[in-house]
Amino acid sequence: MALRLRRGTDAERLLITPVEGELIYTTDTKLLYAGDGTTAGGSLVTGSGGGATTLNALTDTDTTSVGNNNVLVYYSSTSKWQPASDIQASVTGNLTGNAAGAHTGTLDGDVTGSVFGDDSTVLVDGVNSKIVGDIETTEEIRVTCSSSNNSLVVTGLAGASSTGPTYVSKSSNGTIAVPTATVGGSTGDGLMDLHGDGYDGTQYITSAIIRIAADLDQTVTTGQVPGRINFITANSGGALVNLLTFNSAGNLGIGLPRPDEKLHVNGNAKVNGFVQFGSLTTVERDALTAANGMVIYNTTDNKFQGYENSGWANLI
Repeated sequence: MALRLRRGTDAERLLITPVEGELIYTTDTKLLYAGDGTTAGGSLVTGSGGGATTLNALTDTDTTSVGNNNVLVYYSSTSKWQPASDIQASVTGNLTGNAAGAHTGTLDGDVTGSVFGDDSTVLVDGVNSKIVGDIETTEEIRVTCSSSNNSLVVTGLAGASSTGPTYVSKSSNGTIAVPTATVGGSTGDGLMDLHGDGYDGTQYITSAIIRIAADLDQTVTTGQVPGRINFITANSGGALVNLLTFNSAGNLGIGLPRPDEKLHVNGNAKVNGFVQFGSLTTVERDALTAANGMVIYNTTDNKFQGYENSGWANLI
C-alpha cells in the first residue's frame, strides 16, 4: 500500500502550520512542503515539482521591500534575488514609465521629458521647451529650414535706449579656457562675422560679410575694446574687395579701411541732390586746420571760399 502525505490546495496549506518534519503536498501546484513547527504552510522542498511558479514561493528571494515598478536583481553577497531601483543594464526597444537614477552610455532614440547634467541641473527642459545653460561644441550647429525662411527666430522684449533681443559673440585670443586680450592696433582682431553664402550650382560661395572687429588704429585696454564695423561684398569676379568701414571715431569710409573724416570716400562721388558746404564765420574758418582743397561758405563775407596755396581765397 502506497504512503500518502498530508495534502490539499496551496490556499489550504497556508492556513496551517505543519509540525517539524511533517510533509504537505499541494494538489493544485504539485509541490512538496516540509514543516518546521513555526512557518505557516511549511517550506518548499528543494527540487520538488520542477521549481516554484510564483515569486513568493522562491526560498532565495526577499520580497518584503518590493514596491511598484521595482525589478529583481541577484546579489552575490546575500545569495538572494532582491528588489532594486537602480539597475545597470542594456535595454532594447521602448522604455515607458519613470526611470530614477543616472543613465550612463549611449542613448539612441527619443527622450520625452527633461535631461539633467551630472550635477542634477536641468540641461534640456522638456516641459517648457527650453535649453538651459551653455552649449559647447567643436562642430557646426546647423539650423536647416526646408519650407520657410524662419530658420532662426529670437523673440524677446523691447528695452530702453533702443535695446532689444540680443545676439552676443564673445571672442578672445589664447584659449576658451584661458582667454587673453584681443588686439586692436594694426591687427584689428575680428570679433564676429555674419556671412551670406549663395549656391553657385556646385558649392556655397560667400557673397557678402558683415564683420565686427577691433579698431585698426586703437589699443585694447582694460574696460575698452574700440571697435569697427565692416561691410564687405564680392565683386563680379567673386573677390571680397568692396569695403565700407565705420570705425570707433564715428568715421565712415567707403572703399578704404581707415577713414579719417566723418565721411571719407576713396573714389568718385555722385550726388542726386544738392550739396551744402559748411557755413562758418571768419573766426570759425581760421580755427580750422586747413588743407588745400577745402571749400566753405563764409557767413561773415557771404562768399564761397576755398583753401589754395596755403591761404583762403574767394571762389567768385
